[in-house]
Amino acid sequence: MLFTSHDQADPEYLYHDANRPTGVLFISTFSAKHGGAISESLGPEAIAGHLIGTYGRSVQVDHVDLQLDPSVFEVASLVLRTRPSIVGISVKIGALDQLRDLMRALQPLRYADGTGPALVLGGVVPTFATRALLDEFPDTVLVVREGENAMSGLVDFVRGERTLSSVPGVAFRKDDGGVVNTPGRRLDLARRFLPARITSERVHKALGGMVWAEGSRGCDFNCTFCSIRDLHGGGFDGGIPPESVVADLVELERRGIHAVSFTDDDFGGDPERTAVIARLIKEARLNVRFSISTRADHIWRERASIKGERLNEGELLERNRRLRQIMVELRDAGLERVFIGMESGSPSQLRRYGKQVSVEGNYKALEILHELEIDVVAGYIPIDPAMSIVELQENISFLRRTGMYRKITNPLSVLRVQAGSPYLKLAQQKGLLQESTDDLVFFKATFEDARVQRVAEVADRWVEDMYVLMFGLKGEVASQTLLLGPGGAPSPASRRVEDCLFRFRELEMDFVESVTKRLAEDASAGLSDITDELVARRSKLVDEVAKLVGSGVIGKNPRLQEAVMGMSREMVDAA
Repeated sequence: MLFTSHDQADPEYLYHDANRPTGVLFISTFSAKHGGAISESLGPEAIAGHLIGTYGRSVQVDHVDLQLDPSVFEVASLVLRTRPSIVGISVKIGALDQLRDLMRALQPLRYADGTGPALVLGGVVPTFATRALLDEFPDTVLVVREGENAMSGLVDFVRGERTLSSVPGVAFRKDDGGVVNTPGRRLDLARRFLPARITSERVHKALGGMVWAEGSRGCDFNCTFCSIRDLHGGGFDGGIPPESVVADLVELERRGIHAVSFTDDDFGGDPERTAVIARLIKEARLNVRFSISTRADHIWRERASIKGERLNEGELLERNRRLRQIMVELRDAGLERVFIGMESGSPSQLRRYGKQVSVEGNYKALEILHELEIDVVAGYIPIDPAMSIVELQENISFLRRTGMYRKITNPLSVLRVQAGSPYLKLAQQKGLLQESTDDLVFFKATFEDARVQRVAEVADRWVEDMYVLMFGLKGEVASQTLLLGPGGAPSPASRRVEDCLFRFRELEMDFVESVTKRLAEDASAGLSDITDELVARRSKLVDEVAKLVGSGVIGKNPRLQEAVMGMSREMVDAA
């Protein structure tokens, strides 16, 4: 067992040497499905920065990202060589097999004196699948929700300075098998330290991966499909001083990184604070392009009452003028791309999603961004278990009318019912919820409309076949957009990559449109002629992408290259 008593550090097992810094090694996993798009793991970097800022030289923190260091054997050797007191594993969705490989290598490890490290699991999966992970790995400690305060408490714990049950935001098994969940505590962001940036340069320079920055946490809204409020234990927190946000960008530029995406769930959650960040970026004369994620109503406010705020018509006009001006200031500071969670073009589905934004409001936000020549992409979940075939047709019509099918996550996306989301309760109430999926944080569901269920089934098969390739292509296009800079002309190569992505989106639109039209007319109609034709067109396009890989147009990401070439070979063999 890791602990003989789950309320005290076990001196017979846990490693601690008061004569040397307390070692903390973070290991970031990655999903093989998402491996086509490389990006740094900011969570461990933020926690590492917090520990270094809190403890100074009395801690020694390192971070291994398995995108860069894929050998589990090498990780185990590093642990034995450096003897950390804590090994913290960031468990990504879709990375459970990777976690199991790591645990098989790490659990038996003992240092020369017979002691070993505390094994700690953190991230989205431990937060929402706590009991399942403790069933499988009972000798671990799980960090639930945000990690900075929990990891600080665990450093004190392995030093023998506090009990485990007093550490905030952790879960563990007692000797009698019961589970203890300690109350969490959100970080005071006004006092946050900058991320450590241990892996940022390597991810960016070796793999061409995306680098992340953080301006805020959480969201004040409560979209039914989303678990963000549960993940953070609260709503929007803009407590990070704008000067700290910009200081991190300055550090990234010093390291030669000029393209950054913000992790913020709602970057525009406090518009006037956003304006301050834009001003400070311009004053620092940074050569850094960035992308953000925000809501449509932080670009254009369509209602006179939101979150308890009431505005008359004149005030509403002035508010919208100011919101537009803030977007101009962000653009001038380096904003290249905005991600908006539009989610739907169906009014009734938007209400079910709890978006508090109308179809017209989404469209107006798109218009403003296009006018300002800011690239815009959108989250879109056109299919959900409680929807009707009419709502699906409304979604397809909206995408065709706006042309946004090229710029959304996927016109074939099917809502995955997520642990911690209000939609889970809705699906339960309607009798649609089924068992959890293998990744432990999502649930299967049946559909109220049998026709929509058939659309969802063929859409899921298409998405599964193409997932790694499409995820990688989107990442490739996003990185190139940021690197171009203001007014930057795309190269012929980058245009070809983007053109391939758009042509895949066109295929997907044709697919969902044709299948939906057929089933709306006849719920029992056959679909093989549609699927055969569209899959044949898809195969030809995959071959074109394979040629781009072969000619070196596709970037540094080896997993994307492998996925494309593998798909091309499979299709040749099938033919």
